[in-house]
Amino acid sequence: MTTPVVAPAAPSIQVRVRALSSANPSTSGSPQPIKACVVKIKGSTWRPPLSNQAQPCSGFSEGGDVLSVSIAYLAPGQAHTQEVKVDDGAEQTLMVAAEFQRPSPEGEPLYIALGHHRQDIGIDLVDRSVRQANPANKEVP
Repeated sequence: MTTPVVAPAAPSIQVRVRALSSANPSTSGSPQPIKACVVKIKGSTWRPPLSNQAQPCSGFSEGGDVLSVSIAYLAPGQAHTQEVKVDDGAEQTLMVAAEFQRPSPEGEPLYIALGHHRQDIGIDLVDRSVRQANPANKEVP
């Protein structure tokens, strides 16, 4: 009797999106809940529709170049972690974005090439911007 050959599972990484205590300030300066998204894209050229610049997590769904979409609603100080499969040999990119009450130029989506990425990724939502977390994953001013 032969043993069946099982294909190895695609490697995966953990993506942690964290809304810091200063995330998404209202006009009075108090932090507010925020809608965040992690989008896995085929290739590196896809961008959200231009009509959605203030809402980069809205107005599209899986299909075509959009391989997966994960939406989380985070309160200040809250985090969301998800597993993302990384397909060897396929050019893929993660887009991480948030819908801020008062969008700013620093609030542009963050794009991370996956390629042969094997390290977990930390993302911080700070004030009105999306940033890759510092190595110690501590809050930054």
